[in-house]
Amino acid sequence: MIKKQSTLTDRWGKNISSAEIQWICKKHYLGKCRKIYGRLSGGLSNAVILIKTEKGKYVIRFFSFPASKERLDYIQEAIITLKKASLPVISAIKNDNGENFSVINNRTVQVFPYIEGSVFQYKPEQIKSSAKIQNDFHNALRSFKKGPLPTDSIYPTNENLEKRVQRLYKCGTFSSSEFKKIESLHSMIIKHWQNENTSNLAKTIIHDDWHLWNSLYHQDGSVAVILDFDHLQHGERIYDIAFAMYSLYKINTDCKSNQMPILFLKQYEELLPDEKNILPLAIAKVCLYNIYWCAECLRNEFDRHMKKNEILMHYFYDMDYDDFFNLSHI
Repeated sequence: MIKKQSTLTDRWGKNISSAEIQWICKKHYLGKCRKIYGRLSGGLSNAVILIKTEKGKYVIRFFSFPASKERLDYIQEAIITLKKASLPVISAIKNDNGENFSVINNRTVQVFPYIEGSVFQYKPEQIKSSAKIQNDFHNALRSFKKGPLPTDSIYPTNENLEKRVQRLYKCGTFSSSEFKKIESLHSMIIKHWQNENTSNLAKTIIHDDWHLWNSLYHQDGSVAVILDFDHLQHGERIYDIAFAMYSLYKINTDCKSNQMPILFLKQYEELLPDEKNILPLAIAKVCLYNIYWCAECLRNEFDRHMKKNEILMHYFYDMDYDDFFNLSHI
């Protein structure tokens, strides 16, 4: 879906000119730009622009945060590995210097071929395919090397969550009572996590932003392409699973009637015993991270998101793995 905008802008409100787009087309051998459709919906962080040139349709991503050459090359290597494993991924189109990115007016950009596909529409076949592809993703990158970390990580480790709560405290936009409530939830989750044995959790390269809107789908529900590798890094795979399930649970806070995340879990391979034990808490931890994310990025809608995440957090905090299936009737 394309957002209607009279003027194209990036996340920070800076204009994206047609001259810049023409420069990118020339730089990446796309041919002359014939039409600028506009900014694609989704992509809260980066500005994603759909264009048509004399050679076809392409997507240009204007990065909101700086990314080093080493970081972008690392992501490209991971994508090549996934492609060799027959996963549905696409590589960035190289420029006239052989690089998979360009910089124009202090903004990093990448160009990709446009892939036809449907957005997530809550269909069971889409959920099943997403879970299978995530499992294949983790297996394909199990032995892949560690690399440079993303500039603004969303990986909900205890350390990262502590940085987030400190950032929230310093911004000074919340009342003392609001911050005290958030701080109490933070302490509850972190203390519980510290009491768990996490040393045996399976590690691999994780996507770290695996929600079902970060893929496009074929008509039969199978994944057509995996999107947005900005946060890719080495870590516990349980976070990817938890993030995907969280994205489905948050659609409806009536957890007992929500069968979609259970369908996702059933399609993923059998989890290790320690992963099963900690999955509910991992989802609660993702809820906590999203409270911080909403506080920074969706301040005007924070109260609504806070209420939903708090409900989910308390629900999963006291949950056992078997409860997922006891409350589901698929």
